[in-house]
Amino acid sequence: MIQFYTTPSGRFSMVDEVAAVIDGGCRWINLCDASRNREALSEIMSVCRQSDAFLVIDDDIELVKELRVHGVRLTSSAISPRQAREQLGPHAIIGVAVSTVGEIASLKGADVDYVTVDVTALSAVAPAAASLQMPVVATGEVTLENMEQLIGSGAQGLGFSESVVNAPDPKEYMKTVMAKVAR
Repeated sequence: MIQFYTTPSGRFSMVDEVAAVIDGGCRWINLCDASRNREALSEIMSVCRQSDAFLVIDDDIELVKELRVHGVRLTSSAISPRQAREQLGPHAIIGVAVSTVGEIASLKGADVDYVTVDVTALSAVAPAAASLQMPVVATGEVTLENMEQLIGSGAQGLGFSESVVNAPDPKEYMKTVMAKVAR
């Protein structure tokens, strides 16, 4: 599972970021701070729909319901995964950002589809997630150079962000990522 997490860029608009990674083969977009970029949401949704890409929004349950996107990634404790599931229904994708084994343990019995873990906490948290049969997506400093190591440390998915946007050609970078995963 390869995901792309939007990030502010002086080089590209959020729409251009999303279009480039989708053109590069990524089919999972996570909009970070979507409420500050509402003007771009319609265009991003269109790009995602045209390519059958998943679209997940950080934290904003009301926006997820309003726009009828695929799901939410919870990055704060403002709403619990159970509350998110109750509000979004059984079809929604629900991810949760975690950084400790205790946070993973608190998800036991919760209807969560995946967890995201910063690369700095991956080796400590991934075994606990595996024991709950919960897919782990490594986020943060995910690059072409460390992706194999992260998978070896327990990640089932990789959440790319700045390494893609800062690449000379984000579309080609993502194509390289996708080719490396396909091997």
